[in-house]
Amino acid sequence: MEVLKVIVGQCVFKVLACRVHDGDHVHVFVSAPPKIGISRMVRVLKCNSVRTLFVEFSALKLKL
Repeated sequence: MEVLKVIVGQCVFKVLACRVHDGDHVHVFVSAPPKIGISRMVRVLKCNSVRTLFVEFSALKLKL
């Protein structure tokens, strides 16, 4: 959740709610202007969160 807060702090959309389920996926409730597409939001959140996690936990790269 902290990683997502940092990412959206630099974007025009906001994470209103976030919940991790069974440790393998996340549900995110997002508010964004109509001009921002869902696919763009997902791409931004996934790419930046994965990059941040791989830098902090390099062993994850080997497992994934």
